[in-house]
Amino acid sequence: MDFSKPTEVRRSFERSSNISKKHIPVPKTGRNKRVQRTNLWPSNKLNYQFLESCKETVIRVKHPTGFYQKQDSEYRVSIMRWSRGAYIDIRMYQQGSPKPMGILLHLDVMSAILPDLVMAVHKLEFEDERDQDKKAKIEVVKEHETERSL
Repeated sequence: MDFSKPTEVRRSFERSSNISKKHIPVPKTGRNKRVQRTNLWPSNKLNYQFLESCKETVIRVKHPTGFYQKQDSEYRVSIMRWSRGAYIDIRMYQQGSPKPMGILLHLDVMSAILPDLVMAVHKLEFEDERDQDKKAKIEVVKEHETERSL
């Protein structure tokens, strides 16, 4: 082996080379270790009851399917004012307590995606070919009527 060519020296230490008599095991591509979920906030650092008290519920929608109706499930759209900004929270609640299934969006993000979201809903409604009796009956409960001032 010529040591004046560093590429040959580097290539000799690759696992596929036969430089060693012992077989060097190649690790599998998948992970065998258990993956810890780190996308949940630790419950000992946040006061979830306080966060729930900061929310102003705008609208509640009863869940339309039978399985969730038996569990007293609903969706809530809430406003949470925080510091100088505001958030919109769309979350599932079971028996009055919040579930992790939901989305919390800053007002700036929501206002940016709202036109496209409305357009996507209209497009899907237009393409929907189900019969009217096959569609879910949605029960909407408004928390309070907001006054619109011009």
